[in-house]
Amino acid sequence: MAETKNFMAKLVRAWPALPYMALGALLASVYIASSGTAWLSDSETNGGNLSVLTVTTSLSAGGLMLLSTFAVPRVRSWLERPTACLWAGAVSSFGALIVILIGPYYLTPMLPYPVIRSLFFIGGILFGVGLGAIALRCGQLYGALPPRQVILYVAYSQFVVGASFFTRC
Repeated sequence: MAETKNFMAKLVRAWPALPYMALGALLASVYIASSGTAWLSDSETNGGNLSVLTVTTSLSAGGLMLLSTFAVPRVRSWLERPTACLWAGAVSSFGALIVILIGPYYLTPMLPYPVIRSLFFIGGILFGVGLGAIALRCGQLYGALPPRQVILYVAYSQFVVGASFFTRC
């Protein structure tokens, strides 16, 4: 664990803008999930699942952000821990994995429809909660910067979005 902390500290010293690239990863995951091209199947004809996932994810992320306003000191101290974003990313990734696994090629043929639908909502909620926590951390990081640096780092983050979008499956 100490070796990992030391490596990360050296990496951030070498590239100070690295922590701010989390915004790019956040935006890329939202764009890719909202486009549906990475997880929708050939059987999706009307985009219903796409809109349900987008609404579920947005509402759960927004709900987490709204609830965090009632415990600002506690949330602030939690977000400043290095493991907070790791846990948020793990929760979000697990939610995305659930959504992908219940597709027509994996779990849908094996499970009844009510279970599939429940898993879909659970995956969307977990995806949104993880992204909401990452968005709060990005807001915390960017809020401590002067506007000129915010613009520069947001522009850098768009390169992460572009690279992620064009290198996906």
